Amino acid sequence: MDALSGSHPKMNWEATDLVTALKSFQQHTECWSAGPLAKTSEAQKCNYLMIWIGNKVVYKKDIDTFEEYLTDLKILVKDCGYATPEEMVRDAIVFGTKDHKVREKCITEGSELSLEKAINFARTYELSKAQLKTMESEDKTINMLNKQGSRSNNFTSGKKYGKQYTPQRGPPQNNKGQSPNFTNKCKNCGGKHERRKCPAFGKQCDKCHKYNHFASVCLSSNKSSKKMHTSEICSESDDDELFVATIDNSELNTDEWTEIINVNDVPINFQLDTGAKCNVLSLHKLKTICSHPIITKQVSPLRSYSGHIIDTVGVINLRCSYKCQDHAVKFHIVDRNVQSVIGAKTCEAMKLLKRIHSITQTSNPQETTKPFLPEKLEQQYGDLFTGLGCLPGTHKIRINKTVAPVVHAPRKIPIAIKDKVKAELGRMEDIGVIFKQQEPTQWVNSMVTVIKPNGKIRICIDPRDLNKAILREHYPLKTVEEVISQMANAKVFSKLDATSGFWHIQLDEPSSKLCTFNTPFGRYRFARLPFGINSASEVFQKIVSEMVSDIEGAEVIIDDILIWGSDQKEHDMRLKRVLDRAREYNLKLSAGKCEISKPEVTYVGHRLTSEGVKPDPEKIRAVNKMSKPECVKDLQTFMGFIQYLGKFMPNMSTIEKETLAIVYGCKFHEYVYGRRVQIETDHKPLQSIFLKPLHQTPPRLQRLLIALEKYDLKVDYKPGKEMYLADHLSRSFLKETKEVLVPDLHELQDVIFDGWPNEKSELLHSLRPYWTFRDELSVIDGLLYKSNKAIVPKALQNEMLDKIHESHLGIVKCKSRARDVLFWIGMGQDIEDKVKACGLCAQHQSLNAKEPMLMPEIPERPWSKLATDLFEYQKQHYLLGV
Repeated sequence: MDALSGSHPKMNWEATDLVTALKSFQQHTECWSAGPLAKTSEAQKCNYLMIWIGNKVVYKKDIDTFEEYLTDLKILVKDCGYATPEEMVRDAIVFGTKDHKVREKCITEGSELSLEKAINFARTYELSKAQLKTMESEDKTINMLNKQGSRSNNFTSGKKYGKQYTPQRGPPQNNKGQSPNFTNKCKNCGGKHERRKCPAFGKQCDKCHKYNHFASVCLSSNKSSKKMHTSEICSESDDDELFVATIDNSELNTDEWTEIINVNDVPINFQLDTGAKCNVLSLHKLKTICSHPIITKQVSPLRSYSGHIIDTVGVINLRCSYKCQDHAVKFHIVDRNVQSVIGAKTCEAMKLLKRIHSITQTSNPQETTKPFLPEKLEQQYGDLFTGLGCLPGTHKIRINKTVAPVVHAPRKIPIAIKDKVKAELGRMEDIGVIFKQQEPTQWVNSMVTVIKPNGKIRICIDPRDLNKAILREHYPLKTVEEVISQMANAKVFSKLDATSGFWHIQLDEPSSKLCTFNTPFGRYRFARLPFGINSASEVFQKIVSEMVSDIEGAEVIIDDILIWGSDQKEHDMRLKRVLDRAREYNLKLSAGKCEISKPEVTYVGHRLTSEGVKPDPEKIRAVNKMSKPECVKDLQTFMGFIQYLGKFMPNMSTIEKETLAIVYGCKFHEYVYGRRVQIETDHKPLQSIFLKPLHQTPPRLQRLLIALEKYDLKVDYKPGKEMYLADHLSRSFLKETKEVLVPDLHELQDVIFDGWPNEKSELLHSLRPYWTFRDELSVIDGLLYKSNKAIVPKALQNEMLDKIHESHLGIVKCKSRARDVLFWIGMGQDIEDKVKACGLCAQHQSLNAKEPMLMPEIPERPWSKLATDLFEYQKQHYLLGV
């Protein structure tokens, strides 16, 4: 602070004569420059000048809050390039604030004052000042509030219950003789306490987020005129909780980042929040996804941005689908009607958002982000990602002169894009892709405009007539299968894309005139190979293939160069060789389309990963959303597309199965090696495969055929009906057993997955017996368990009873044996009935011992004992006495 201490230069912006004030400020600044700042550099002197003037300019913009002032101040200091920017901001707050109390508090701290303390002082004073303003009556002005703020009492004027409060000059009295050190009822905390010992002092209100009062006595309304994009979901555990989900300002015109994601096959609109560390879902939306969700109680507390604990119902794991990819996502359930939120970690895991490491501003406002490139790569090969290159040599388009030339009239273009088309033609002319054509030419093509996804215009030609006359070179294009066959043990991939690849090939003068096209602004001709020419892909493929032909681990299809390696070191070495060769050939690359050092890349409709080749998710999505074929042509189109993806289906093709069977048979090496072996097959295409050269066979069959090269094999076709034993065994194989859940447990499994209802009455009658032990039920590998006991369906209960009673144990032993591993409703009673109904057990069970006859005592005289009994005779009841 030594450079800013003392009487530093100060511009009086409130002066009536600003010219004189500016001259005085200039003289004062020159004195400082020649005095205390004499040993500093010119850049540092400019920095001090910017900080002396900058904060005053900020105040001249009528900034309302300290936060806005602090933000602008930090931006100014950042632009100044100070060595210690925090100290400069701290000093600017001290000497630039308009609040004398804040300056006095900061100066009191002396050398212990930090930027954080200065900010806290300013914020606390501003919030206290705002709170006092809300407690004032509406007819009080700000000047009156400032005057009353210097008083030491805690009373402010206001209305309560229709009566006017006035400050008391003496200490407040209480009818009950309360001590004058206590207030009647504090308006900041709502309780009674000693004066100047309010517990709310320094605390933040959860309702208006201001300081020095509690939410229960907050006088501010819920509405806020301040601009805010969104705020974290927060709640408070007291009775006056305020739940804030999203606050929008109609004056603020921004697009929220939202995405529709299928949660358990139910589309839900989520807000993508990179500042959130968790995912939030409302209980109402959860019930629309699954009727009876299983919610686990939250163990760790969930806190909002302001540090308050959020009341949650619990957490739940749900299946989320996005772009044909399934993800298990953990959600925090909140019992409020709020916007569903996806946090930063899940956004990256589901590839909803991509982290951008560098952002630059370009001339085109629609492309303001520069794609990420490794820092080392950008430093060494940055020139490859700028401008338009030109491959060596020129290309001559050869035509059949017997074809009559065609001249097309200019096509009309929509008025809305007319200016964009003209601007794009000007840009292409500036970079040397096209030129104005003044002389007449025999061939004049039509112009075609294509709107790119980023809103740009692509200028092409419609050379359908010219293509009929072009003599093609017919250079063979590599297939993706040929490229993939060379990528054994590939783990790291990079894909390079040429910037406007065909434009890298320069045309000679006659060929350029063949590519003349008509526009509403006149005729132009392409100096570079245009898009649309039928030989363009072959010519470009030939040149780029020759460029990387001697580099191992690099292949190219059209304008996509693929580099791979078994590890990072090998990949980097090959990538460096390709980039050096691209610089040698002056091939420019598109940074936005390049993927550098990735574990998986999408290449020509295939997903190349370290685990193998997978279909492109976009192709799978296209199949899933393809409309139902309505005619034979639509069906043929659909079958052709399915055939393209057929190689990714789990089951192997028939011809590969038949070839693999021959490989398996040749494992009897000691019998087949060194002699002529005749193979009989009922698969006729296999016979022609063995007659073809190896390079003409499919790549997946080449590996099998190479394994059979050491054997002298002759494949003959023989119909299956003549191969009695082999044909019968191949058709009568054992069926694969499939596990099917017994129907009576389907409903129980569904309620376990979806969650149990809150009331037993909401369950189906068949599921109510499971209510008392619902927490013990689970599903593991498709089987239902009660704790560690398997639940037996009704169809298998009799079989299980036979196994339980197989050794003819008693009821107690059978129950003990069954209860260790099995369970079903009423199992104990079923075991008792089973044992009791067993005839063999009844035959050999122990008989009860016969009790001996007891002789009654003989009476000593008549009628001393009288025995009676009831009996029935001819439907009449009698009492017999003996």
